[in-house]
Amino acid sequence: MNKLLLLPLVAFSALFLGGCGFGKGPQGDLVGAEDRPEYNPQEVPFGMVPCPGGTFHMGQTDQDISASMVNMNKQVTIAGFYMDETEITNNEYRQFMNAIRQDSIDVLGEEYVMTELYPDTTVWVRDFTYHMGDPLMEYYYTHPAFDDYPVVGV
Repeated sequence: MNKLLLLPLVAFSALFLGGCGFGKGPQGDLVGAEDRPEYNPQEVPFGMVPCPGGTFHMGQTDQDISASMVNMNKQVTIAGFYMDETEITNNEYRQFMNAIRQDSIDVLGEEYVMTELYPDTTVWVRDFTYHMGDPLMEYYYTHPAFDDYPVVGV
């Protein structure tokens, strides 16, 4: 091949490959911002467990043909969240109520605290068909025997 024809081809190749960043090292490479702090995901709060998010189909699952035209399933997606590992006991809630009475009764008012924050123990009579009614309604929140039982009616 003629040397005169080869010279422009070599010059064009060098110019083309040099413009693409070949032979220059890391210059022009997209490497991101340097010296960034490490990402630390949120720590699980004390006494709680993480519940991962997910997607499910909500709706009818049986093979009822006549109802399937009316009740369509829909896809529901829920974000992850944290939930207490155990229920709040009567004693723990009583500790919370004592703190509210000492610190915030002037701001919230006695009526609000007693009607909105105090546990409604009448749930035993209203929500359950077979209940011991009056003894549970009267003693469940206040009696020491029920200190480690879950608080109801909040």
